[in-house]
Amino acid sequence: MYFLSRSEIDSEKWNDVINQDDSGLPYAYSDILDACTGGRWNALVGEHYRWVLPLPFNRKLFGFKQFYQPYLLQQLGIFGQQPSKEDILLILKIIKKKSIRSLIAFQENNYSIILPFGTPKTNYVLDLKPGYDNIKKNYFRNVTGRLKKEYDDEWLTEKDISLDQMIDLYLRHSFAIYEQSEKLSATYIRQFIQSMDKLGMVGILALRAPDSTPYAGIIYLKTSSRIILSLTFNNRQYKGFNGPTRLIDFIIRQYAGQSIILDFEGSELPSVSEFYKSFGPEVKPYIVVSS
Repeated sequence: MYFLSRSEIDSEKWNDVINQDDSGLPYAYSDILDACTGGRWNALVGEHYRWVLPLPFNRKLFGFKQFYQPYLLQQLGIFGQQPSKEDILLILKIIKKKSIRSLIAFQENNYSIILPFGTPKTNYVLDLKPGYDNIKKNYFRNVTGRLKKEYDDEWLTEKDISLDQMIDLYLRHSFAIYEQSEKLSATYIRQFIQSMDKLGMVGILALRAPDSTPYAGIIYLKTSSRIILSLTFNNRQYKGFNGPTRLIDFIIRQYAGQSIILDFEGSELPSVSEFYKSFGPEVKPYIVVSS
């Protein structure tokens, strides 16, 4: 295996590995890593690019290099062929040697090989292959009750509202709650979504009230095998419209029957976790390793 700087990485070979990884996770594409780290990332790469492991870094700790998990990139870790147990031990040794501190979220496919070295985190996913009728049978009663109601509003898609408008609405209704955190910035969020959009992986869906106010929406990421609920917003003044429930159900109906997984992301937050569980997903944990 090789420890490489960003300039030493063959982006084409790297992205081929991410494309072929059956997780369908988009976070490790080189363009996304560049956008979210300002190009500050190293990597461990297996012989002939059999596998890759991105290592974003900063020097916020007294100028020393530390590997970290960039905001909005829920899972990184190893993509491609899974290394041997011996290689895993060597990987962890190199990470510790090359940084004063590290925190890395290893993607779900790394779960079994990395479990002894880290802490499991919860994520919910829903297989859409069984079809809508079968999926709906597992909805909680509160969800089915909301869906039975009639609502005087309208659906908005890419034809009706722009991505920039959706980002603005997210910043107004969701980001404002967290803006005091040093991890977040409006610029960072825009760069992340715009980078995903350049790769053709962004979809949007919103609801507009009778007074013409777009009050709830989802910016989601879509790869060949996964849909990720990335950024959501909901204007609480329109609580009675049950926007979040209806938006998720709409996405499920739209893609039901296809060989694709709906990734709820953000499932570690207790209140959010309870809401997502009401759609009948399964737990798909990933492992966070720190040193």
